[in-house]
Amino acid sequence: MATDTTTTAPPPFDDPDADIIIGSAESVDFRTHKLLIAWASAFFKDMFGVPQPSGMDDPEAVKPEESCNGIPIVFMYNDRNEVCGKDVVEYILSSCHPTCLRSGMPSLSVEIVGPVLDVSARYHFEWITKSVLRNSDLLQTNPFVLFAHACRNQLKEEAALAAGAALRFSIADFPSEPALKLISGYEYHNLLRCHVRCAKAASALARLESDESGVRSWLKNILPQVHSPCCNESRVDSWNHKLNLPMSKTFKFKCSTTTWLIDYLEATATQLAIIPYFSSDGDEKRLEQALTTASSCSTCATKVMSITRTFIPRLQREIEEACQETPQIITETVFLDIPLESESAH
Repeated sequence: MATDTTTTAPPPFDDPDADIIIGSAESVDFRTHKLLIAWASAFFKDMFGVPQPSGMDDPEAVKPEESCNGIPIVFMYNDRNEVCGKDVVEYILSSCHPTCLRSGMPSLSVEIVGPVLDVSARYHFEWITKSVLRNSDLLQTNPFVLFAHACRNQLKEEAALAAGAALRFSIADFPSEPALKLISGYEYHNLLRCHVRCAKAASALARLESDESGVRSWLKNILPQVHSPCCNESRVDSWNHKLNLPMSKTFKFKCSTTTWLIDYLEATATQLAIIPYFSSDGDEKRLEQALTTASSCSTCATKVMSITRTFIPRLQREIEEACQETPQIITETVFLDIPLESESAH
């Protein structure tokens, strides 16, 4: 309510031409326009569409605690029937204001995700709910809070998006996020299962153990000829076997995997088994090492650029596609209660 200590919010919520004030728990008033809120919320559209009692348009007839200089004051409440704090009010109103949408929204902190979603549901700001659950900053830094709230709101696309973003973390680094209390053990178990499945699939692709897209056959066409010392090791023959290539010591002048390429693939597979997500920084270091080693060999130097420029980006795309598909499958089991096929099949 308006008091002597009430302050006005900063622009654009200090508009002198405002026709509605949204109050906050901290007595910060947000001056805005009914039309903007009504467009975004069916609740407020109905509220503002109700004819006011006779005399309400007369500033003198409006009770002081319900208006400020004749402008009605409205409060939004959270799920505990408490007046919303200024950060929540600011985020909700910024989502409705063209100036904020054009110049930049206020940051969405983890602390207000729950309150903003509660207000969005209570006052029918449905599109704000989905916008919050797709927040790009939180998908990078804390997808777990978004996964929890997406499950709570039964929004499977947003849950799958958050589950996919969680692949940037190792399971050992999953945080003790308080919002995870909102979901069941079954839902959290499926988040872990999603991670494990993606890690297995990504690692298998990097080890060339999976070839659904023909990566192995395609790689053979750009491999260098057999030569020493890059092809003269027992582990080279084990990788040749995966590619259905002859043994390096038996068939000279035939294409073969090389130690520098194997080093890159094994290092990549090891990392993906922990974090099934391509980190540009980490991959750059692995590629740099591969290029350095290959460039020191005259035979490999002629092939290294074609491998790093064509094969490796294709392999990365295959891994990314595999890791994008799995979260959608997993979230289907959460919302539709579909049993997953045996993990041993993967």
